Parts: sequence; C-alpha cells; structure tokens
Amino acid sequence: MTARADRSYGGLSLEDRREDRRRRFEAAAVMTFAHKGYAQSSVADICSASKLSRRQFYELYRDKEHMMRVVYDDINNRARRVVIEAIERHDPTTADDFIRSAIRAYVQSFGDRDRIRIAFIEAVGVSADFEKHRQETRESWASLIEALVERSEVVLGDGSSDHGTLGIAPWQALAFIGSVNAFVYEWATAESTPSMDELTETLALILTALVSAG
Repeated sequence: MTARADRSYGGLSLEDRREDRRRRFEAAAVMTFAHKGYAQSSVADICSASKLSRRQFYELYRDKEHMMRVVYDDINNRARRVVIEAIERHDPTTADDFIRSAIRAYVQSFGDRDRIRIAFIEAVGVSADFEKHRQETRESWASLIEALVERSEVVLGDGSSDHGTLGIAPWQALAFIGSVNAFVYEWATAESTPSMDELTETLALILTALVSAG
C-alpha cells in the first residue's frame, strides 16, 4: 500500500507531482523576480508565493541563482522556438515579411512584462557565471539570426524569387542583439511606452538596415 501511495497521490503520479511543483515554483519565481527584483528576492519569497516548502524547492533547484537560470533559459528557449515556428508557418516571401514575422513572434513570445523584465533587466549582474551564460545566449541568438537570414529569399523585379542572397555578418547580428537589449530595457522601464506593434516595427527597421543583399 505504501509503495502504491508513493507512486500515486490524489490521482497524480510522483513524476506528475514533481512537474506540478516545478511549474508552481517557476511561475512564483517569475512573479517574485519581476516585482520584487532578483537581488531583493529570497528562496523563502519564492516558496511563499508558490505555497510550497523550502525542502521541496531544494529537491528541484540548487539555489536562487539556479532558479533564475531555469526561468531565463525557459524564456529564451520559448522565444527561439516561437520564432522558428512562425517563420515555418508563415512562409514569408520577401525580406521585409521575413524580418517582421520573426521580430513579431519574438516580441509576442514573452507574453507579459514580467518575463521581459526578467530577461532584460533582472538577469543582468546576477553573478560572473551568469554573465558568461548570458553572453553565450546572446551568441546563440546571433547565430540563429544569421541562419534565418540566410534562409530567407528576396523577391526580384520580375516577380521571381532568389534564395540565399541575403546576409548579415556575425558582428552585425551581435550588434542587433545589443540594440534589442537596450531598446527593450528602456521600453520595459519607462512610464510611457510605445505599443507592442511600435516596438516590433522599430526592431524590424534596425534589423532591415543591417541585412544586405549579396
């Protein structure tokens, strides 16, 4: 009976219960880090917001920084997945369509300002190790931008299309990532901000200026 109770409780398996606790902890961390600030937040704050215990927290995470890394990676991995899916689903046929589809998907992937604040504000300066991880994440985004741009096509004057004629240098892709970080930071912290559509359009204009036909 005890073994069966360990495997299933309230209709949920042990793994299902662990996954439920993981979701609750991570949702609580997003809210806590975004509203209280990472530096001012504690494991106790996250446990209180999730209504779970410290023992349950440490069964899943090493410490507060580990939790931040999990949340930060989840935000970026979801954004990366949404951008790729949007390009494949929308199948844009011009460079402008391609760029706007990718940027729109990226901006919308965050879902709310809490996740934007974590990705662009609270994740900054967590630790030396975390800064190295952020740099690796930026480089990964730059590589994805290069790959996606190379996959796009240009519609020529006669109405035909030409694949692989667009390009962006690695340093230009990194420059764009820097622009995104700075622009979204200001957007997320200002009292009066442009709409999501205006944010998307501004970022699209920057990327369009960097992309060149070869």
